[in-house]
Amino acid sequence: MGYTAVHAEWGRLDASLEDLGCGRSWADVHRVGGLELACPECRGRVFARLSSHRARHFYHQVRPETCALANESPEHHLLKLELATAARAAGFRAELEVSSATRNWRADVLVFDQQDRPFMALEAQLSPMTAQDAALRSRPEKLYGTGPDNLWALSAAQQAVTELKTGCTTGTIAKKDMDQLGGSVRWFNDHNPEVKALPVMMHPSRVSDAKATAVPGMRVVTPELFKKLKEAVTSYAAALASSPDRWANEQAVREQLAYHKLTGDRFFTTYAEPVRPL
Repeated sequence: MGYTAVHAEWGRLDASLEDLGCGRSWADVHRVGGLELACPECRGRVFARLSSHRARHFYHQVRPETCALANESPEHHLLKLELATAARAAGFRAELEVSSATRNWRADVLVFDQQDRPFMALEAQLSPMTAQDAALRSRPEKLYGTGPDNLWALSAAQQAVTELKTGCTTGTIAKKDMDQLGGSVRWFNDHNPEVKALPVMMHPSRVSDAKATAVPGMRVVTPELFKKLKEAVTSYAAALASSPDRWANEQAVREQLAYHKLTGDRFFTTYAEPVRPL
């Protein structure tokens, strides 16, 4: 199954949007005989269907073994929908299952900025992975060829510019790591002058080395706060999973994000702390 399909005249269809993202209704595609829809991944024919929980999606009549989109798990698809719903609830335009022009990568959810430019790819991840694996999957190099480890959209006017230093064993934040974060903030400001940057570093220590100059306004996610964050995210997911319909309910998503302090205005004030001089 998948949330997107392609029509020869209408273009790209997104089942998670009321107008399918192309000015059409679900009635135009659901149980319509002779309608030709194609999978955006393998180009095989797909059909519109409602799941047992009334979730709209597209499916292959015969699932091809070589189509990555068709072989994703139901849990993966639900998480993709949750990511898109959260991005839209935060005020962004978000598209599901978007491939690059060269088809060398596909974002589960692609988020667009206020100028309608793609600036963030969100990935649903259910299998175990390390923080280093996460960094490799979410670097802006995938879109720009350079930049920080990670960008998090906190609001339309602010993004967190993040560097991951979880592999460090020093008791302080070294000068080279601090300089790297500063360079990432400058890169971000060059590419997004209308958006405010919040410098963030994941590091075992919040203490700056004596030779390092802290990036103004930076916050540090320490192991203790990261543990607190994981507990909050787990509780948030469990709350939404308590009912099949809650995943796609924007109001329910907003309420749980606020309750667990996972909103853009509270995230890093809760799960990160200011850098401290030695």
